[in-house]
Amino acid sequence: MTKKFIATALGAIIIFIGVITYFGVWARSRPTSNTGHRVIVITQKGQEFHPSNITIKRGDIVEIYNNDGNFLHHAYIAQSNFHYDSGDQLPGTRSDIAMIKSGVFTVLCGIHPQMHLRVVVH
Repeated sequence: MTKKFIATALGAIIIFIGVITYFGVWARSRPTSNTGHRVIVITQKGQEFHPSNITIKRGDIVEIYNNDGNFLHHAYIAQSNFHYDSGDQLPGTRSDIAMIKSGVFTVLCGIHPQMHLRVVVH
């Protein structure tokens, strides 16, 4: 291989990583058309929430997306000041949590107890 080929390949890889990073971050948070609040997309993959820790504003929506192959998930919040239950989520399905209260909340998976998502709402 020539140095020019290696430099070109590395440049293409760097551009590819930049594009993936840009669109990955952009896809996680977007304004809704009718409320102006953000929708923050959390994926369930590798039997984990990604990302596993977020800080948002009251009124934002957390969209839980099961992107975990053939695994069933069941997201829920069971705290004294806030309750939420997605029911069983098949792969490829989404469930929205309207975060209408300020505080610190933990989203858990009823099927995979190791899954935790910490949501700080201001």
